[in-house]
Amino acid sequence: KKQLFVEGIRCDQDNISLYFRLCDALSAGETVTLHDGRVLDKKQLLLEAIRCNPGSSSAYINLGFTLDADGAVQLYDGRVLDRRQLFIEGIHAGVVKKRSFGFIALAITLTPKEKVSLIDGRTLSSRQLLLEAFAGDLDTRLTHVAGIDHAASIARLGEVGALLEADCA
Repeated sequence: KKQLFVEGIRCDQDNISLYFRLCDALSAGETVTLHDGRVLDKKQLLLEAIRCNPGSSSAYINLGFTLDADGAVQLYDGRVLDRRQLFIEGIHAGVVKKRSFGFIALAITLTPKEKVSLIDGRTLSSRQLLLEAFAGDLDTRLTHVAGIDHAASIARLGEVGALLEADCA
């Protein structure tokens, strides 16, 4: 299956869907060799997805999940973004149906009293970010995010209740 995606990328290097699918097919820590000789892991495949489509909300959010809490990555445009900044980029770039996961991911990175500034100028607390996320149908939004370990990410949502309680106190 992975080799089919590699072959697809050889034929169409700008097909973002192929990078997402190949990323999703890799296990944590696994790499794949493309026909041009590059050896890429999940993070590098998502960077390629961003190169193909800098407006892809899912690519930024998924890339954020590949980083440790204090990690950062350099994009092809030269910017160096940490995990929070990638989630903010994903929220900004996203169409409405894909932004909810970015709001949740960003909320989980905040301490209860901390706030974060979004690209649109709003400064939101974790509670406000979660309210933004839950403004629509979350179940359908979560199914649109590809290339990350959903079980691990969703398991972290257990922190959401604590965030809401602490922010309301």
